[in-house]
Amino acid sequence: MLKAIIGIILINRKKMSLQPRHWFATFLFHLGIFTHAIWLFVAPLFPQLLSLMIFNLLGAFGLFLMFVFALYLLLRKLRAPLRYYVPFEDYFVLSVVLLISFTGIFAFFEVGSVHTILVMRALLTFSEITVSPFEKLHILAYFSLLLILPFTRITHYIGVFFLHFLLWDARSAEEREPKLSKILKSYKVKWGAEHIAPELSWEEEEKFVEVRKWKG
Repeated sequence: MLKAIIGIILINRKKMSLQPRHWFATFLFHLGIFTHAIWLFVAPLFPQLLSLMIFNLLGAFGLFLMFVFALYLLLRKLRAPLRYYVPFEDYFVLSVVLLISFTGIFAFFEVGSVHTILVMRALLTFSEITVSPFEKLHILAYFSLLLILPFTRITHYIGVFFLHFLLWDARSAEEREPKLSKILKSYKVKWGAEHIAPELSWEEEEKFVEVRKWKG
């Protein structure tokens, strides 16, 4: 989890300088997801921790961060002019995350953290257990998210754990620059837009954009 947090901070350092408020909100949103996920998988392994109030609140705190900042991101994406560029996938995923966190918070305080872990164990072992209405909605929303996971950009959660391979790459700049230069000069852009000329290399695209700026 620590590597993931460090990775998010370093990868988004430019965003942090350009949009500090928005970056911090997205960071807390992701932190809430990781916090609750870690709690959810640690608690069944160490049930004795459930007797500690601070440990129980950790799971609820993760859900709270998810709900508040998923709502913030959804409202932000609905505002002009950003809404004209946001795909439907983003709205759908954030809505599902809102449903997961909302029902999870109510289920958490309705039946308690111990029952949450019993439900988790029952799901993993295919055992029968009585669940509350909010728990049913929570489970349904969660598995709906798992179902669409491979078809969305949410899979970046998998890659974030491997960021340290890139962030702390020991290779020298002398080793990387020739390969990067080759990519910029040889790889062609296959898509077009008002600011892009198709079939030019990335290096040529940069010059093309600069010329357009100068003429404009």
